[in-house]
Amino acid sequence: MAFSLSQTILFLLNYLFYSRVVSPLPLGQAFVRPLLASLGMGAVLLAVKGLNIFLVCGIGVLVYPPLLFLFRALTVEDFAFLRGIGELRRGSGEAEEKSDG
Repeated sequence: MAFSLSQTILFLLNYLFYSRVVSPLPLGQAFVRPLLASLGMGAVLLAVKGLNIFLVCGIGVLVYPPLLFLFRALTVEDFAFLRGIGELRRGSGEAEEKSDG
């Protein structure tokens, strides 16, 4: 109970900070849409709960991202940003290898 309460308070504080300092963020995009995607994934996982736990986890991993797009919790721009972070990480690893050699 204390963990959930502290996480909720931290979410609200981060939301207020982001909305005031960076840019206004609609609450639906920040909270409701990911919640709907999570509930959808939970429903799918309940339907397959008799399967092997590793298979169930894999199904969850495969189901959640499309639900984020379906509920528009994750936009194409967000996905491109995340992909860019991955490319930056790979690029920094290559730079380290070159400096070591």
